[in-house]
Amino acid sequence: MKELSPIIKKIKKLYPFLSGLGASIIFGFSFLFTKEALDSLAPYHLLGLRFLFALLLLTVLLITGIIKLKYRGKKLFALGALTLFQPIAYMSFETAGINLISSSEAGIMIALIPIV
Repeated sequence: MKELSPIIKKIKKLYPFLSGLGASIIFGFSFLFTKEALDSLAPYHLLGLRFLFALLLLTVLLITGIIKLKYRGKKLFALGALTLFQPIAYMSFETAGINLISSSEAGIMIALIPIV
């Protein structure tokens, strides 16, 4: 068992890189899946379905106790502003943009945001 210990340590050092790679792959495929879904649905119907599924999943996680919400002592106004701008405005503009251009062009534009 001691022989595997250095190998496991090397693999554990790769976890941050592998998780970053996995997140980037999921984020990139979301453009492709959104573009394919927009062939069948209107942009705001797609957004409604995405938010509905997110609501259902988070409700199940909350009821089962996997996640817990604690609002005591938190700045709710800042949280409200964040909920308007990040998921709602961002996803609305992203979906509308993907509807107008190809998914690869949308990916290139998202990749250029840190440079700009």
